[in-house]
Amino acid sequence: FLKDRVVGPLLLTIFLIFGSYLAVSVLTPTYFQVALGVASAEVGLLMIPMMLATTLSAGFAGRWVSKTGRYKRPPLLGLPLAIAALLTLAALAGSANPALAAGLLALVGLGIGPIFPITMVAAQNAVQRRDLGAVGGSIGFARALGGAVMTAAASTLVLRLIALWLPETAGLGGLEDLARHPLDGSGQAAVADAFAVLYLVVAVLLVVGTLCFLRVEDRQLA
Repeated sequence: FLKDRVVGPLLLTIFLIFGSYLAVSVLTPTYFQVALGVASAEVGLLMIPMMLATTLSAGFAGRWVSKTGRYKRPPLLGLPLAIAALLTLAALAGSANPALAAGLLALVGLGIGPIFPITMVAAQNAVQRRDLGAVGGSIGFARALGGAVMTAAASTLVLRLIALWLPETAGLGGLEDLARHPLDGSGQAAVADAFAVLYLVVAVLLVVGTLCFLRVEDRQLA
C-alpha cells in the first residue's frame, strides 16, 4: 500500500507537516521567554491559543469530512493560512509583542489542524480492511519520525545561529541553558532573528508539505 497514490504522498505530507508543527510547539516557548522577555510562568498561557485552534480546526475538519465524504479541501484551505501566519511572524519576530505572536501562532494552529485527522481518514479509506492496522501504524510512525527529526534539526538551527551571532553563548548546552542565560537588548534581538529564520524555514517546509498533499488522490469515502 505504500505505492498507493493516497498513502504514499500522505506519509511524506504528515512527516513534514507534523514535524514542523511539533518543532514550532517545542521551540516557541524559548522565543517567548528569551526574545520577548515573557516570564516563564506566563509562557504556557501564550501557547494555549495555538493548541486550542489546532484542536478546533481538527474537529471541524473531521465533521466536514463525515458530512461530505471528501477530505482534501480543509487542509488546502488551512495550510496557506498557516504559511502566511508563519511568514508574518518571521517578519515581525523582533518587534512583535507577546499577544500578537500568540495570535499569529493561533492562526498557524488553525491552519495546520485539519491535516491531522484527515491523513488518518484518507489513508485508511485507501486500503483494504486487512491493511488498516498497518497503514495506521505507518501514519503514526511518519508522525513520530517527523517530530523527532524536525525538532532536533530546528533546535540545532536556532542554537547554531545564536552561537554565530552571540559568540558568548557558544558553550551553552541547549535551549534550557539559553533561557537561563542573561541577555541584553542586542542579545534578545539576535535570538529573535534566529527564530525568524526558523519560522521562515518552517513556512517553506509547509509549502513542500502542501505540494505533497496536492498529489494525494481525492477519493470518495467508502
